[in-house]
Amino acid sequence: MPILDVPGVYIDEVTSPGVIAGVGTSTAAFVGPALAGPINQPRRISSFDEFLQLYGQPQADGTINPYIVTPRVFYLAHGVRGFYENGGKQAYVVRVGTARAAAWDIVNGNTPTAETAFRLQAKQEGLSGNNITIQVQAASATGAPGVSVATATANVTAMNGINLTVNDASSFRVGDVVTESGGTENFGNRATITQIQGNNITLSNTIPGLAATENIRIASILPEQTTFRLAATTGIFPGTVAQISGDDADNPGTTVNEYVLVQTVDAGGFVTVAPTPARATRYNLAAATAPVLISEEFRLIVTPPSGPAETFDNLSLSAPHPNYVFTAVNSGWVDVLPPSTPPTAGIPESLIPAVAGNVTAAVTGVNDDPGSLTSAGFQTGIDALRNIDDVNILAIPDAAAHPEALTIQLALINHCLLKRDRFAILDSRLGAPPSGPGSVEEHVLQVRSDRGFAALYYPWLTVRDPMSTGPIPRTMLVPPSGAMAGIYARVDGERGVHKAPANTDVRGVLGLERVLSDGQHGPLNLLGVDVLRIFPGQAQVTVWGARTTIDPNITDWLYVNVRRLMLYIEESIEEGIRWAVFEPNGLPLWQKLKRNITEFLTRVWRDGALFGATAEKAFYVRIDEALNPPSTRALGRLYIEIGVAPVRPAEFIIVRIGLWDGGASISES
Repeated sequence: MPILDVPGVYIDEVTSPGVIAGVGTSTAAFVGPALAGPINQPRRISSFDEFLQLYGQPQADGTINPYIVTPRVFYLAHGVRGFYENGGKQAYVVRVGTARAAAWDIVNGNTPTAETAFRLQAKQEGLSGNNITIQVQAASATGAPGVSVATATANVTAMNGINLTVNDASSFRVGDVVTESGGTENFGNRATITQIQGNNITLSNTIPGLAATENIRIASILPEQTTFRLAATTGIFPGTVAQISGDDADNPGTTVNEYVLVQTVDAGGFVTVAPTPARATRYNLAAATAPVLISEEFRLIVTPPSGPAETFDNLSLSAPHPNYVFTAVNSGWVDVLPPSTPPTAGIPESLIPAVAGNVTAAVTGVNDDPGSLTSAGFQTGIDALRNIDDVNILAIPDAAAHPEALTIQLALINHCLLKRDRFAILDSRLGAPPSGPGSVEEHVLQVRSDRGFAALYYPWLTVRDPMSTGPIPRTMLVPPSGAMAGIYARVDGERGVHKAPANTDVRGVLGLERVLSDGQHGPLNLLGVDVLRIFPGQAQVTVWGARTTIDPNITDWLYVNVRRLMLYIEESIEEGIRWAVFEPNGLPLWQKLKRNITEFLTRVWRDGALFGATAEKAFYVRIDEALNPPSTRALGRLYIEIGVAPVRPAEFIIVRIGLWDGGASISES
């Protein structure tokens, strides 16, 4: 608020919480076996071509094959293709499988038990990775001799307090720590050069005992000193771990070594080292040979089964280092992965020691065997989607053909119930009859979904076999879930999530596994099976059902579009009012929230998703003291009650015809 002192007009900008933007509703996720690609890692794609690039297998003729046909046909690729053929736009794919990639754990020098510093894993899973060899060798960016600490000496020709004149100041730099040269060094008598002009040097303080005609030199490096100058900085970088090696100023003639971690290196040659690891030695800069810094890195050699070896030199585990192993290794054969448990060793135990011969593999590569994939493998793939927020539709095209089909489909339903922001599309079993033993009637009773989080589609679709090469293309049967996910996305985009994904065509198909009559269809529809039909005199496959697998007696969640509309409303409001968390819980907040939510629901009503002649008849928003008494507010809680009247599909249209004197009269009810 501006200070109101001078008469006039003052403008105070007020930032409103903004409108509630509706969340997406049509991003699908598919889980299943594939020929290639990362296992149990969700990847977002926006076309079937992207799926081919990630999950297909290149062929000798330059094409890419995504279809698994041994030991039997698998349907993930067919499902993804059906999704895009029927209007899908965005999807996540989670490949599941039994394959393992060969891996090698690179360990540090910690004692008594070495720790894994990082893992190298073959890019291609399977047996082929077992023929890769890994070698770890010692390396040094500075070279074995190292780089010398700078030394300099000059004769003082005149002095006035902290101002000195020397015979030659060219070897000194501003920032050098100097002391009197000659005799035993007094480690407390030192000063830092703050200015150099010609041969005139200004010090930070006087050096006791220093007189004209005596010499000054760069002082020995003390344990607590973190900045000093190097004669050259070749091979020294921020993040370099190095040994400082030189004469012990307290025991001249004795060479000592300690480790330092370089933090900064400037253009003048000054390095700053970290206070840890702590040092205990004074390094003698009056010795005949100056101390040196010898960097300690390592070298990786990756040798594939055929072709030249890859060598990655002077690698480091320090993130600031230009050859940080996690970014510098760009291998065509292996990936660098962080360890499952971060190492805790400090310097120097954290350094990577050389390994004699080849590194022993920690994991042996195993080829994928999709035929042995169990329900637990599918569960792992489903779990990989828990933290993907924008998934709205889930399908596992291979579930219905699996021996543990019910376990997998129920896991999919439970995932949707847990997340409460997505919907499962289930496939009937291949060859299942409409009724009787092993029928889809039995199936739907086994996949009842609490609150209607799933729909079951029947029967399977007939499509052209993409692996067919003959003059007369073969056909094959595929589960309908992929195509239905695309239809959901298409109807959402064309009409809105409130429109039932039914009475619309299925694209990219030739027919159905079986054609049902009205007599067969009716009982299935009442049980909650969504049937795909080809009507007499037509060839087009049409979706002719929009029910969830909930108990038909629970009518609130009977229809797919009602369930998905409520998911849309709930998640949109949840994300749209997050700004209100930690705001003062009073009437101004309540009014803002009510305005925001009312505006959003009014837009939903205008789109035709809510039933009512007016907005007031279509929904209500209640935030008042009856819902939020002082005892509730004292707990930091705010309750909002919202009621909506969703539009349900006109599943049964009854035409009543009566006779009157002027002719026929038709009315709908």
